[in-house]
Amino acid sequence: MVSNILSKIFSSKVFYIIFSLLVATTLWMYVEINRTNEDTVSFELSVQVSGEETLRDRNLFITSVSPEFVTVTFDTSRSTAAFLRGELEITIDVSTITSTGMTSVENEIVWPAGFDMSLVNKISMSTNRVTLNIDRYTSKQIRVEAPYRGGTSSEDYVVDPIEIDPPSITVDGPEDLLSRISVAFVDILRENLSAEYIDYLPYVLLDDEGEQLDSELYDQLTFSDEAVRVTVPIRMIKEVPLVVEFLHSAGTTNENIDYRIVPDTIILSGDPDALQELNSITLGTIVTARFGIRTLSPDSFNIVIQDNLQNVSGITQAEVFVDGVIGLTTDSYSVRNINVINTPDGYDVDVLNAEFVVRVRGTREDLDYLSELMYPDGQYIRIEVDLSDVENGGLQRISPPNVKIHFDGIDRDIGAVGANAEYIITVRLTPITDE
Repeated sequence: MVSNILSKIFSSKVFYIIFSLLVATTLWMYVEINRTNEDTVSFELSVQVSGEETLRDRNLFITSVSPEFVTVTFDTSRSTAAFLRGELEITIDVSTITSTGMTSVENEIVWPAGFDMSLVNKISMSTNRVTLNIDRYTSKQIRVEAPYRGGTSSEDYVVDPIEIDPPSITVDGPEDLLSRISVAFVDILRENLSAEYIDYLPYVLLDDEGEQLDSELYDQLTFSDEAVRVTVPIRMIKEVPLVVEFLHSAGTTNENIDYRIVPDTIILSGDPDALQELNSITLGTIVTARFGIRTLSPDSFNIVIQDNLQNVSGITQAEVFVDGVIGLTTDSYSVRNINVINTPDGYDVDVLNAEFVVRVRGTREDLDYLSELMYPDGQYIRIEVDLSDVENGGLQRISPPNVKIHFDGIDRDIGAVGANAEYIITVRLTPITDE
């Protein structure tokens, strides 16, 4: 019975009208209570700066802001306070600042756009002004130092002056802070080098006392380069022998020539890879046919080294003295047997040298045998003059290799015997004319 009565009440139109009025009244009372019952709220807001672009155009910048936070206090409803949380700002305008030093500017609250200011009362701030320190923004060239103290792997190596690229860096920052910087220092953490070392390395800033600047100060600076290219050149020092080559004839060999080179060594420095494989320097070639038992004067040679090496000794020439040819001797013969070959067409040839004294070098035994053959049996030394390279008429001086000395008709192997001088034959070429 009771359920029937309740069912009739809840299903009646009058009940729903009354219930709706009660809900609306409750909501209206809640809103009115929240609107009229204000609380005091406080927000701690960080100071925001405007106008810094203008400040930078004047080469000025802010080094400190005090205080960095401002507390804003006002009365408002809870709903308004909830709306404003995170929307308020404290700003300062620095666009009017034109000089360095300490200054203060008025700060203001920035409310959300379109906010109804009647919703807040009794507005106050913990401070109305913010103090700033203004410094001048400038640049300074800082020298880079990168000393190497790690030594080399042996005494055969030396360290050349360190190469740094770039040799200086540009640092931008506060004028008073830059004045404290003396040098950018690179620490090369290597030891016992035996080859060139190249790396990109960081640096630290040192003051005049050699003390490193505090790392937190780096945040106020900007750098043209974060690292520099450091090269530690390593040179090798080596004493290298000087040698000479001989073009042998007439019985000479490397074993029977007594010679000396002055100086016989030089000291070089340079790239270790180039010097390690260099065991001697060849001065040049001496033709042994040019001299008899010894040279009358030394042969001089320029000392030629590779472009990537340096001559530490500073000696650029060496002399080679042939003091003697061991086990050989010389005899001289007057030779009239001069034979001309390859005469150019259309020319007659006259040899102007009627007789030559030819020096012959060899062992005493071979020379004695040659002497026996030379006169009793009519064997001769023959001088051959080859004119194949002659192109014009007139007087011509023919020199080796177009002048050769031959030994004809010798029936014994005396190949080690030979003329030991260079002979020049003068000829006259006369055009043949038709009579």
